[in-house]
Amino acid sequence: MNIFFGKISTTFNIEQLEKGYYRTTKGKAWFGGIDVGDYAYIIGGGKIQFWKAIHWVKENGADRLNFEILSSNLNLVGKQFIALRFFKITKALTVMTSRSAKQAFFKLDILEEHSIEDLQNPEFYTDKNLYRKIVLNSSLQEVKDNSRDIQLYFENDALKLYHHDFIRDVEYQSFKDNLKYENRGCSQKDTVLRMVNESKDFIPREFTYMDLSIRQLYDTFFCEYKEKLKEGDTKDVSLDDLDENSTNRLDSVIYPLNQILYGPPGTGKTYNTVLKAAEIIEKREISDYASAQEVFNDNLGNKIEFVTFHQNYSYEDFIQGLRPDTNCGSLSFNKKDGVFKKISDRALEDEDSNYVIIIDEINRANISRVFGELITLIEPDKRSNGSIPMTCTLPSGDCFTVPSNLYIIGTMNTADKSIALLDVALRRRFCFVPMYPKYNIPGIDLYDKDVLEKINAEIILRKGYDFQIGHAYFMGDDNKDCENRMNNKVIPLLLEYFMNDEKEVKDILRKANIELVESSWPLRIKN
Repeated sequence: MNIFFGKISTTFNIEQLEKGYYRTTKGKAWFGGIDVGDYAYIIGGGKIQFWKAIHWVKENGADRLNFEILSSNLNLVGKQFIALRFFKITKALTVMTSRSAKQAFFKLDILEEHSIEDLQNPEFYTDKNLYRKIVLNSSLQEVKDNSRDIQLYFENDALKLYHHDFIRDVEYQSFKDNLKYENRGCSQKDTVLRMVNESKDFIPREFTYMDLSIRQLYDTFFCEYKEKLKEGDTKDVSLDDLDENSTNRLDSVIYPLNQILYGPPGTGKTYNTVLKAAEIIEKREISDYASAQEVFNDNLGNKIEFVTFHQNYSYEDFIQGLRPDTNCGSLSFNKKDGVFKKISDRALEDEDSNYVIIIDEINRANISRVFGELITLIEPDKRSNGSIPMTCTLPSGDCFTVPSNLYIIGTMNTADKSIALLDVALRRRFCFVPMYPKYNIPGIDLYDKDVLEKINAEIILRKGYDFQIGHAYFMGDDNKDCENRMNNKVIPLLLEYFMNDEKEVKDILRKANIELVESSWPLRIKN
């Protein structure tokens, strides 16, 4: 019986996951040798399924391998799957379950046979004894050589890996004691190094996949540690070279996990979320906005989610809730994951990639109601790879943790609600990035910028910085015409700011040398 694991991206065709097929040229390396009669764990769409290959067909000139979906959701997360005791630990299983590669299917080395009935049954995987633990021992004498757990031990103060037969020689030979590198700036590895160093006084110590995953162990101890890039700067590096087409890249852009872009309307807050999200996903600087937009669109709905908060937005919409179902003739309620829970699940399955959720108008919703227990879990040290990772139990009974590779970008219109009035708990957990009007933007034509500067100077005196008019109102093809811009956009905004106080608005416009049509209402400028 041949069993594989495979990955299917929902970015290109979610139908593959729903109908059970994979399409490419027969015999091509993408298939990894899988054929009719073989079984596969399918990773994609934030879940793991179990399929059986049943037949080949021709479709649009390409071969298509069709599968029978034996289980559409095994209720497994990636770190559980990797920790299953009946698989041999390989580099492909450890890393390729969450990374892009030149093939879609990888054959698993089976150490212990189980029936197909068991393997396709989600209840089978609830047995805690199915999963490897990582065991830290004080010496070689304490190691249990017949164990299926990964055994680490100390010898002359150096950390060693016991060579079990379920660890391939090539993996065993690449193990390195990296404990000395703690606090050198690589945050994800620091978490693991700190955990092991702090356990020296409490050994023997066992770590489950929830405490320390095999992927984290691999990244920390089976790979070279890259030192500082420049004085005072150390960054995490992708440490293995599994895909011949990939190169190890340094993160050239560092963004906070939680940030809010705040400022008056028209200052480019939402516009800039596209650029920031693309750079976070690509882990590099992107100077061309068109390129950023392409990256954004390619990843929207998978690695990027965009949501706008409003007064009726709720915890059930954002995280998880119950939805009524009357299809069976009687009223029942089904659990339905919200947008944040869905992208979190995908990010936990793909720890080597960055994910971004953009929350536009974050201050328009009732923050306490929408975020719930999430307000604590989004803190960097409380996340999946933080120094004190925390898990909560959702009302449905599901365990939930916020992944360390999920970035949250919010936008906040300060004219809509003062930043001083924002929920204090949210303020403490986010980095606030100010965005106020600009009057000189390289490569951008700003029309009548002297008018904009004078209007904003008056607004600052009368109402404060948070009620200025953004430069976006004075740029772009739609705003070339001064009369249209002022009559239909700027003047209505000023009237809203000043509660329809005609005298106040007229005074501001006069200070900006704008002539109005006498006795007109609504207020209008002269041609």
